[in-house]
Amino acid sequence: MTLTIYLGEIWHAIEGGGSASGVNLETFEHGALVINAQGKIEACGDDKNLLTRYPQAQRVELGGRIILPGFIDLHLHMPQLDIVGSYGESLLGWLDKYTFPHEIKCQDETYARTSSERLFQLLLAHGTTTSVIFSATYKTSAEQCFQTAFDLGCRAIIGKVAMDRNAPEALCQGVSAHVADEEELIKNWHGRDQRLFYALTPRFAISTSEEMLEALGDTFQKTPGLYMQTHLSENKDEVKIVKKLFPKAPHYLGVYAKYGLLSHRSLFAHGIHLSDEERALMKESAGKIVHCPTSNAFLGSGFFPMTELRQDGILVGLGTDIGGGTSFSLWQTMLMSYQLQKLMGSSVTPSYLFYLATLAGAKCLGLEKDLGNFACGKNADFQVIDYKQGSGLLSQGEFSGLCPEERLFRLITLGDDRITRQVYIAGRQVLNKEIL
Repeated sequence: MTLTIYLGEIWHAIEGGGSASGVNLETFEHGALVINAQGKIEACGDDKNLLTRYPQAQRVELGGRIILPGFIDLHLHMPQLDIVGSYGESLLGWLDKYTFPHEIKCQDETYARTSSERLFQLLLAHGTTTSVIFSATYKTSAEQCFQTAFDLGCRAIIGKVAMDRNAPEALCQGVSAHVADEEELIKNWHGRDQRLFYALTPRFAISTSEEMLEALGDTFQKTPGLYMQTHLSENKDEVKIVKKLFPKAPHYLGVYAKYGLLSHRSLFAHGIHLSDEERALMKESAGKIVHCPTSNAFLGSGFFPMTELRQDGILVGLGTDIGGGTSFSLWQTMLMSYQLQKLMGSSVTPSYLFYLATLAGAKCLGLEKDLGNFACGKNADFQVIDYKQGSGLLSQGEFSGLCPEERLFRLITLGDDRITRQVYIAGRQVLNKEIL
């Protein structure tokens, strides 16, 4: 068996260990990550032990750099790269003023391809190896997104947005046409290379009719392995409109539940303004919530109830929510989460924030046996970072003398794409900034 052993400092999140959060940061100061020819993790631990155990392995010396699992971004929008930082609107006005006009551009195949290439290059540059993505309502936008991910070797879950009302006519599509497009996309891409998967993607209840939701629910129930992604309770005005559109529904989440779109493979972005009944239903169904803190702060949507959701046993992961979110960096996403929780009188440990960006993301996708940390047998999706390449505050300040948790928090506070130097997916290098 051909083996490669990467030598450097290693950090990853593990569950258990007696911590209050149920999560610990496991570190190996002089670490070794052993990868087999199938791109799987053969072993992870101290270099002295593993060099002895695998004397014939090809060695890659990383010069003291830190090896981390690839980040997992559970929510972002391919068509919205050019509207990041657009000024002065809350959610619904922001959609009308900025989002919808740009999404219309994605009916052009060249524009969709260019946007997809930029998207995945930026994800890799920030150490993100798995992403969950909304394309536009056009089949070509989803096709180009899938093709680009395939070409670059990325791991992604992608969905063509379903939207047939309360949006510009150019972005709306009838139920039968959408279902036909979706069937073809699922046939061509779902499960491809065990890296690419399809997600049914109603934008949100406001823009999807009951007929559309019923059709999506039917597809979800009859097609094994699909994901479902949408938005939920991001904004108070949004919640009010959903109540008017679906007066018989007990609450917002109940709309999705009625049409069979609530399951353990359902991802709900935001979930800020949930009732007690909705949280109970979410726990019962094992649905997942994607916390998007930079977007929530930028659009003034509200404060995410992380403590309550954790107490209720609801699994949460992180999303950048590009373009309402303001950065592709999951470091900066972790930082904003920390800051917003502090404003709410709560505190989140660095290791738990890191867990949200890695292993919790894998669990939200049902892929914890394959991704999220360096347990034996998982896919070798990892990034190599060098804090000396970061900002002056990070690269020139105290770092090496700190304990691992303090060092991690320093990266959360000051880290950005500059510290990411190499990225690997299934053991294959997909980015190397040293040769750019």
